Amino acid sequence: MAEKEYKDSASRDGYIITLYTDNSSKIERLFIQRDTRKELEKIWRENSNGEPIPPTCSNTQYLGKKILDTFCNGERKGVIGDYEITREPNNSISLIRTYGKGNGMQGLRECAAHFGFEIDPKWNNRQIAPNLIKFIHKLDKADKDAKE
Repeated sequence: MAEKEYKDSASRDGYIITLYTDNSSKIERLFIQRDTRKELEKIWRENSNGEPIPPTCSNTQYLGKKILDTFCNGERKGVIGDYEITREPNNSISLIRTYGKGNGMQGLRECAAHFGFEIDPKWNNRQIAPNLIKFIHKLDKADKDAKE
């Protein structure tokens, strides 16, 4: 499969939207420290068949390691559903969610809501993504202008 050709992108507050020349898009969310634990708990609940979070997993590092040990054969990096979990050399946990396989619209909606961008109900993914990218660029420009 040929690699898609890049057209435009925007990145802000952990959200990354990439638009390709065929007007398809990729939506990712990089979880920052304060949100990582909550999302790891969600991953555990969705994959542990009802098993509670072990009491030894009292912080993000321990829970991330437990998830990697349990669901990714103890590897330092693994993919569980839409999530890529990495245990860094300093043992901190990085978490990226890539919205795809039927939930790209969900990612666009979450991102739009985060930034206060109103989506026209008639738009599809291919219309939302470029408009959301333009909106984020305007936010970035406004921030830059405010600093000058």
